[in-house]
Amino acid sequence: MKYILNKTSVRTSNNYLINDLELEYEMPNIKNFGNYSIDTNNYKEYDDNYFESKIGFSFNKCHKLDIDIDKDTTIEYCINEDILIDIITLNINSNSKINIKYTSKNNISHHMKLIINSNNNAIVNLINMIDKTSSSFVAIEVNNKSNLEINFIDLSGNIRINNYYNESINNTTCTFNNIYFGNNDLIDINYYASNELCSENHINVYGILNGNSNKRFKGIIDFRKGASKSIGDVSEDVTLLSNTSISRSLPILLCHEEDVIGNHSVSTGKLDKDKIFYLMSKGLSLEESEKMLIKAKFNHIVDKLDDDIALSIEKYLDEII
Repeated sequence: MKYILNKTSVRTSNNYLINDLELEYEMPNIKNFGNYSIDTNNYKEYDDNYFESKIGFSFNKCHKLDIDIDKDTTIEYCINEDILIDIITLNINSNSKINIKYTSKNNISHHMKLIINSNNNAIVNLINMIDKTSSSFVAIEVNNKSNLEINFIDLSGNIRINNYYNESINNTTCTFNNIYFGNNDLIDINYYASNELCSENHINVYGILNGNSNKRFKGIIDFRKGASKSIGDVSEDVTLLSNTSISRSLPILLCHEEDVIGNHSVSTGKLDKDKIFYLMSKGLSLEESEKMLIKAKFNHIVDKLDDDIALSIEKYLDEII
């Protein structure tokens, strides 16, 4: 069946092949939902009969987690079903760090809507380490009343459709960091953040593409009327490991107000040959040198994570690079 997904809110020429994603996709049958490991007791877990996200999918069955965050919290789960459709709502009431990590043991389809209601300073780390033959559809919706940092580590899955939506209110700051690794994968990214008075929005994306990967990035910072003295920037840094990968990027600034600071940028290139030569002169092989440089592209985000999660990501990268 053909789906039209991840539509851009600001249209550009159809020749750029970036406005919408047309995806031929056979949806698995929805079965029972799996178990989660959650290191807090302040949550409700239940099934519901409605799911819809800004990616464009809707379902008549999903699994829900409503979690009240009063301390650092870790959520982990391994998806064993053919399909998992979940809505995770984080109600953040204290200065906290939240880790959400999901894996799979086989070819699965994962549809997640992550709703973040942040009433206090927080860091949310979302880590995708599913099987490389799986499909991942992640929609993140933010209601931020303080200072919030989101780190989305998106490492695997042959189809990955991601969406981020944040409407800031006055005097808030939100930083969204995304790293992705593509190896013969389809990746479609659609991020949007709007500014109000004295607010800040930062969207920082870092990617590695290998093989026949096809990636499309759309990132929008919207300075609405009344958003004076606000700051916003959107950037993407892409490294191509092959000559057959495709990278399309569309960073956009929309401005309806004066006295704002806005920046947008895209950088696309290959691994630095001089750095590879230097590392090889120190005794490393070509493969070891390239792997070290690839990991270095992600280190400034991975280093923000807890040691055990960072170590699991490093081991996972060793397997998929």
